[in-house]
Amino acid sequence: MIKPVPSPEQEQKIQIRIATVQYINLAGWGLIFFSLTALIFASIPFEISRPAWQFGFYKSIINNVAIVLVGAVLLIVAKLLNPKDPMVRAHADFIQSISPAIAVGLVLLVPLQIYSGVAGIYDQKILESKRVNSIRKVMLGIENSNNEAELRDSIMRMPNPPDLPQTFDMPFPTLQKVALRSLRIRLSAELDQIKIIDLNRWQAFALECLRNSIQVLIMAMVFFGLPKQEPNSY
Repeated sequence: MIKPVPSPEQEQKIQIRIATVQYINLAGWGLIFFSLTALIFASIPFEISRPAWQFGFYKSIINNVAIVLVGAVLLIVAKLLNPKDPMVRAHADFIQSISPAIAVGLVLLVPLQIYSGVAGIYDQKILESKRVNSIRKVMLGIENSNNEAELRDSIMRMPNPPDLPQTFDMPFPTLQKVALRSLRIRLSAELDQIKIIDLNRWQAFALECLRNSIQVLIMAMVFFGLPKQEPNSY
C-alpha cells in the first residue's frame, strides 16, 4: 500500500510539532536540574548533625520539589505529544518509573521535619538555659563575695559584662545589694523574654510544619499519579 506523500504544509506542521516536543523535553530537564542545583547550594555549608540545618534542608527540598514536578510533567507531556520519539519516551519513562519513590520520600519528609524542628527548638532552649544559668552563677558569686575585688571578678564572668568604673562611690555592702538587685531584674526580664520567644517559636514551627506537610502530601499524590499518564489513555 502506497502511503500518501504529505504536502509541504503538512510537513512543516510535523517539523514544528517535533521541534515543540524537543523544546518541551529540554525545558523539563532544565527545570529539574535547576531545582537540584538550587538544593545543592542551599545545603552549603553541610552540617547534617545540626537539627536546624536538617529542618532548613527539608524546607529547601519542599520548596524545590514543585519545580521538579513541573519539569517531570513537561517530560510526560512531550511523550504524550510524540510517543514515537524513542529519546522523549525514554526520558518520560524514567521519570515515571522513579516518581513513586519520589512520592514516598516526600511523605517521609513529614515526620523528619517534625523531628528536626522539635530538636532544633530544644537546642535553642538549651542555649537559653545556659545563658540564664550563667546569670545565676554570677549572682551566686556576687552574693558570696567578701570584698570589692571578688565582686568585680564575679561580674566580669558574665557573658556580656558591663563597663565598671575604676572606683565605686558606695560601700561594699551597698554595692553588693545594688548589683544583686540589678541582676535579679535582668534575670526576670530574661526569663520573660524567653517565655515569649519560646511561645512564638512553637507557634511559627506548628504553622510551618502544617503548611509544609500539606504541600508535601499534595505533591506526593501527584507524583504517585504520574506513572498512569500514557498516550493510550487519551
